[in-house]
This record gives sequence, C-alpha cells and structure tokens, in this order.
Amino acid sequence: MPYLQLDTPYSLREQKQKLATRLGEIYSQTMNSPHRLTVAIGTRGNGNIWRCGEQDPRPADYDHV
Repeated sequence: MPYLQLDTPYSLREQKQKLATRLGEIYSQTMNSPHRLTVAIGTRGNGNIWRCGEQDPRPADYDHV
C-alpha cells in the first residue's frame, strides 16, 4: 500500500486533513485505483526542519518562511 510522509512546522489539523484528502484524490486519479493511500503529516517544531541552500542551513519554521 502506498505511503506518503510529509513534515511541517504547522499543527493545523483541518488543513492537514484537506491535504491528505487532495493527495488521495490525485493518487487515485493518477494510478487509476481506489483510494488506497496512507498519508502521514508530522508536525515538527522549531529546529527540526531545515532549509538548505547556498548559505548554511536555516530553520524552515513559520517565523523563517
């Protein structure tokens, strides 16, 4: 069974549910199969998600987006 795992600094339950619903719809249409997708959306606090680029990695939380 397919499994998608996403991490975010946000803890908005309703938005996570909407995202999981939409990902399931897209998967179902793309793969021509019934909704058989597991979506995990983890909430990571400050210092747990890092944005890398030309500079040193920096926190990718709400305050730094």
